[in-house]
Amino acid sequence: MRKRITALLLACALALGLLPVPILAAPAGETAYPVSTAAEFAAMDPAGCYRLTEDVTIAAPFPAVFTGSFDGGGHTVTLALTAQADTMSLALFPEVDGASIEALTLTGTVSAGEDSGLAYAAALVGAASGDTVITACKTTARMDIAVPGASVGGLTAIQVDGALTLTGCASSGEISASQAVFTGGLVGRQEPYSTLTLQNCYQAADVTGGGEEGLCAGGLIGSVGGSAVLRSCWSAASPEDHTPSLTAWGAQYRVSAGLPGALCGAVDDGASLAGEHCFCIAVPVGGDSTLTLLKPGLFPEYGSDRRGILLDSLNASGDVLEDCVFLLPPETGWPQPRLEDRAAPGAG
Repeated sequence: MRKRITALLLACALALGLLPVPILAAPAGETAYPVSTAAEFAAMDPAGCYRLTEDVTIAAPFPAVFTGSFDGGGHTVTLALTAQADTMSLALFPEVDGASIEALTLTGTVSAGEDSGLAYAAALVGAASGDTVITACKTTARMDIAVPGASVGGLTAIQVDGALTLTGCASSGEISASQAVFTGGLVGRQEPYSTLTLQNCYQAADVTGGGEEGLCAGGLIGSVGGSAVLRSCWSAASPEDHTPSLTAWGAQYRVSAGLPGALCGAVDDGASLAGEHCFCIAVPVGGDSTLTLLKPGLFPEYGSDRRGILLDSLNASGDVLEDCVFLLPPETGWPQPRLEDRAAPGAG
């Protein structure tokens, strides 16, 4: 009998050993589990808590909806992402729901051919749901999206619902999406009944969206469908050519689309876009004056005297729109966003 029990226990132990074992399963809220390779990244628990400990190259997006937290630890992820025929969302994290992502730099490429079934493309997050927070993340990755009808963003392609907050984030990677419906330097599209907050964020790259009438592109946001707030954000890209006025301050980036804007391409009927201490080179909303900038003014260190000089320089041939605020780049280059509790990402 004893031999039979021993044999039974051994058989059970062997059977348990054959069961699949979760890899890198660190529950959210606990000590972050280290990740240092692309294989470890792919094996993360979607609800886990992780910290990147090495620079890494990733050619395959995370394979599940990510609901946990990911700390980049100041490291760089080099993207080599290409959409397949059945790809709906292309990004480091194609879909997140209530996730937290911070302190990460992205470089490399994100690409999709005209025949792919892609709907969303971005460097960091494809589709964001729930209360998602992205902090101190920067992308220099080039976006090359040829598929028609997509939503494309530098960091996030689309906010589906909930509250999305970006703090201290930056985009300085060129975005080329000549057939996209919505294209944004940071966020491509915000859907109705959601709340979007951008604070201490900036964009400094060319943004090319769909060229047909009604297709939107913006330096920061392609299109707002819910409630969006911008605080201390700026865009170095403009849908208008002010190169002669900017030669002393560096090259100007361009926003191109059927409906372009330096901050936002368009605001839906019933939606709202408000801001304070936000700056751009030209008109903030393409063909629309619904953007209200509360407490308009420059960053304190640049002073109100320079604002007048810039307005005169950029608007020598026309009037300034009532709700339009402009940024004067200092001689030392474009300003960087400032965070009280965290170092801001470097200028791109």
